[in-house]
Formats: sequence, structure tokens, C-alpha cells
Amino acid sequence: ARAAAAERPAAAGAAGPADGTPRTLRHGTDVAILALGRGVGPACAAADRLATLGIGTTVVDAVVAQPLDASLVRRLAATHRMLVVLDDPPVAARIAPTARAALDAGAAARLHVVTFGRRTAAEIAAAVVGARP
Repeated sequence: ARAAAAERPAAAGAAGPADGTPRTLRHGTDVAILALGRGVGPACAAADRLATLGIGTTVVDAVVAQPLDASLVRRLAATHRMLVVLDDPPVAARIAPTARAALDAGAAARLHVVTFGRRTAAEIAAAVVGARP
């Protein structure tokens, strides 16, 4: 794993762009987490936990579920060993099916969907560690 020191958090309290453009909140090179809505905070907290294990994690706030930026999904999959989609189907539109459709078979094999629900940051981080190749 690469040093977690390369990660940079977004400014505290930063609001998402009004135009729906995804925003990168953490930068890492091992794992990318794509989250939406109320899953963004726990995704950032999970990234902080993963950093203590030496796992550099990128966190991207998708901002809107549709249209999900397919080129962003492909870029995250190409530049990280694992892409995690933190989905929240009871509340938000699901982004996992759209993310999976954007990837070829090789990249799709590195995609892991974690259903957010009431999961804590520790549970999200544990799911990432358990699924790492």
C-alpha cells in the first residue's frame, strides 16, 4: 500500500457543486470509493480508517445518481486496485448498476458494492479490507 500521507481531505463543510459535477474528497492510490448523499460522510471516515492501515483511498462524491459519469467510473477503476461503490438503495437512486455497466469485464471484477444502509465507517472499512485482492 502506498503512504496514506498523500491523501488530502476536502475543505470542511464544502458543498457539492450546484451543476452536479462529482467532487473528489480524498486522494489515494489503492482503493476508490464512489459514494452519494448520506454515504459520503461514512465513506470519508472509512478512508481515514483505511489510511491507518496504510491503504490510500480516494473518495468521490458522485453528487447526483443520474446521469452517473461513466468516464469517471472507468478512470477510477483504471487507476485503483479496487473500486467500491457505496450504494444506498432505500434512500437514494442506486449507482452500482450504472457503475457496473460502465466497466469492461476485467475492471468489473475489481468492483465491489457495499450497501450503506446503517453501516458504520468501521464496517465499510472492514468490507474493503475483506474484499481486497
